[in-house]
Amino acid sequence: MKYKSLRGMNDLVGDQAKKYSLVESKIISLVNSYGFDEVRTPLAEVTELFERSIGSSTDIVNKELYSFEDRNNKSISIRPEGTAGVVRALIENDLDRHGIDVWYLGPMYRYERPQKGRLRQFQQFGVESLIDQEKSSQEELIRMELKVIGCLLDIVEVLNIKDFKLEINNIGSSETKKKYSKELVSFLETNLDKLSDTEKNRLSTNPLRILDSKDPITRDILKSAPEYTDFLSKDEKQHLSKLTNAIEENYIKPHIQQNLVRGLDYYSGIVFEVVCNDLGAQNAIAGGGFYSELFEEFGGNSISAFGFAMGIDRLMDIASPAEDNVLKVFVLDVTKASSNFAIQVFNKIKMLSSTTQLFFPRTKDSSLKSLLRNVNKKKWRHCHYCR
Repeated sequence: MKYKSLRGMNDLVGDQAKKYSLVESKIISLVNSYGFDEVRTPLAEVTELFERSIGSSTDIVNKELYSFEDRNNKSISIRPEGTAGVVRALIENDLDRHGIDVWYLGPMYRYERPQKGRLRQFQQFGVESLIDQEKSSQEELIRMELKVIGCLLDIVEVLNIKDFKLEINNIGSSETKKKYSKELVSFLETNLDKLSDTEKNRLSTNPLRILDSKDPITRDILKSAPEYTDFLSKDEKQHLSKLTNAIEENYIKPHIQQNLVRGLDYYSGIVFEVVCNDLGAQNAIAGGGFYSELFEEFGGNSISAFGFAMGIDRLMDIASPAEDNVLKVFVLDVTKASSNFAIQVFNKIKMLSSTTQLFFPRTKDSSLKSLLRNVNKKKWRHCHYCR
């Protein structure tokens, strides 16, 4: 019996696997230059970790988690995103303190309808930067936010992604979110007959998510909704203004998007997305923001963080990073007798340069013509005959 991969969980082979490796290596090289340290977390965590961080009312928790009970009847879930596990790991390893900057990369899992750039198993890269908000001035917060957003924009540049823009918003403190949510619900209840069943449900569970609706009727209704900025404090408005000015001075002009709230409950303050017009309706390639209560809620220190995540799969059609300058050498063994000379040549070249990519065919049975055809197919520039 032949087996197939599970729906939405694809194999990566050949040129596709090479492109993933190239994109990931470019990202890792750049983020290391920023002084971020790698953190690796398990694929599985207790389900409660995601329920408390992402939000029990979100689609991710309600519909998309891969969950099971272990032999001790404990509910376990495969990670649907990276932040919750990273926060847990930093607390457990006593790294939940000011000045810690980390990155992560690995597969995530969500049970949703597979579509282009959005699979059930997907590769995600992310960055988290920790700061003591109570002891930091607004200027220090903005410098940290600028560093993280700058890192993301540098990644976009090194991957040679075109036609993109940075959208940004300030959704305020938890108290600000509650006040605005109350007003939003009151407004939307006057248009209840026009809302979909999903959005009616969100009115009582997560009303801010309606701001991110893709439904054209809902989007038209939201044009008359209360302005989010009217509910921000003076400091919150000033923070957004100063940050957007700093981004424009150092990178690109950001676009303030009042309906940008991000889909995870733990965000507060500054949130942002990078969107690319080449991707159609699902056009976000990266997004993130500020969260100030997650560490304490998980039993850690009173520390805040600012970060982002980007889906590697969604980058594949739009990223065109420059390939590393590697000398490719194809060693052909055309000797008739049993000789180790070709292997010795292969090993010598390999020792001389770490930037040399070598290929050594495993059999001598192929004709010289077919071997040379293989060289041409792989577009190797140098071929060494051993005879």
